[in-house]
Amino acid sequence: ETAVNKRREVFENLVKAELIESKGRFIPDIINGLWLILEESTWVSPAHLTSQKLGVGLPNIEDMYIDLGAGRQAVSVALTYFMLYDEFDKYSKQINLRVLHELRRRITDAYLERTDYWWMSFNTNFVNNWNIWINTNVLKTFLLIETDKTKLQKGLHKLMSSADKFINSYPEDGACDEGPSYWMHAGGELGSMLKWIEDAAQGKISFAGQKKLENICAYIINAHIAENRYVNFADALAIENVSPLKVWNFYQISKNENFGGFASYLAHRPDFMYHNQVLHDLLEMSSSLAELFDHTTNYSAPEYSFYKSLGQVFVKNTVADNTLFFSAIGSHNDVSHNHNDVGSYMVYYNGFPVLIDIGVG
Repeated sequence: ETAVNKRREVFENLVKAELIESKGRFIPDIINGLWLILEESTWVSPAHLTSQKLGVGLPNIEDMYIDLGAGRQAVSVALTYFMLYDEFDKYSKQINLRVLHELRRRITDAYLERTDYWWMSFNTNFVNNWNIWINTNVLKTFLLIETDKTKLQKGLHKLMSSADKFINSYPEDGACDEGPSYWMHAGGELGSMLKWIEDAAQGKISFAGQKKLENICAYIINAHIAENRYVNFADALAIENVSPLKVWNFYQISKNENFGGFASYLAHRPDFMYHNQVLHDLLEMSSSLAELFDHTTNYSAPEYSFYKSLGQVFVKNTVADNTLFFSAIGSHNDVSHNHNDVGSYMVYYNGFPVLIDIGVG
């Protein structure tokens, strides 16, 4: 997996460099990397090959499984194709044809044909972040490459039907049972999907005014303690760099100024590095950078938040510029990614840890 991820990182860095410089200097190496990726037997993460019908081992090229790794790689390839199509065509007519062949074979056609991927939630009641994370990346891939309107409509309908399973599984209060770190790949990915759908519909669809969606975004603000510290119950890190883009998407959908303020606050943080974002997040964020930086960084969180669905409470008390933050959870083992976290509490004073949950790892 380390070797696979290194190849992905080098490839995306070359693409970022070419898009910034636009002189063609990196095109040969981008094509080398792209062709290697297109030749890979599978884009599924090594740890997830157990999901093949034949089980763990070498990849089965006749079983086009889609996992988190395949979804992420698909949108990376699709976006590279979308941005550098003309450059590739000058180099060789075969490149764009091969890209489309592999994306359709591995992703869009496989998605249209199959309903047995567990994360689609068509045949099971179990739902977690895989549903929305993969569906969002497959949606982006469809919109970036598919020119057949019938296929596109069929794909979008199926994607939204599957994503509905994720939304329905989310509690009305918006709490993320997998913790703030996974919020970016759960609630945060949902915001990204909805924004892409709104943009693709060119104003004919709006998700504004949906209280449940606003509650999902508000959770990450309420779970924020200070600076880059977040409540780290379940599968969460105590120190996290939450993507401003994930929050900004919800602001653009809802026009809730509190979301815009928190997104802008995150964008102004000195420890947030834009270039470390995956390619599609970086490009999406770059189109909103000016607005993000011009927007006020003012935001607020309630003094008291109780999430009944998780048995979780956040309390923030400020007196004379001193802030005491207390959080507690009373849970059970049957919660996704909770790592047997059945009950814990933490106290922070002016953003510094006093009593901690020891956390993951």
